[in-house]
Amino acid sequence: MQRPSAPQIILLLDDEAPHRLIARRAFAHLSPVPHVLEAADLKSAREHIVQHNISLAVIDLNLNGISSIALIRELSATTVIVAVSTSLLPQDGEAALQAGAKTFIPKNNSYLATLAAALSALLGN
Repeated sequence: MQRPSAPQIILLLDDEAPHRLIARRAFAHLSPVPHVLEAADLKSAREHIVQHNISLAVIDLNLNGISSIALIRELSATTVIVAVSTSLLPQDGEAALQAGAKTFIPKNNSYLATLAAALSALLGN
């Protein structure tokens, strides 16, 4: 009998609790449901990165006025990155993609559905 694989570890970095809640709802649609580590700031995110083997990260581009583009650059060689933002400016999405994000998702009315679909595609669900 084959052992079930361990759930994937996902880092969710967003300074807004309501947006983290929406993202958690998107993770619930995945099978198996991944282990999600939440961080509201770069310091907490870096602690999770050091302690865990993160397979995918959902990263908000603007954390209390601090850009997370440098973190995306740092992680993109070893981790699948989904960049998210309330910004609808095309240059913000382009900057995230150039830094190594696999996709950029604006936090608009279809955020939950778009994030769920992107996660499913990126994780092979």
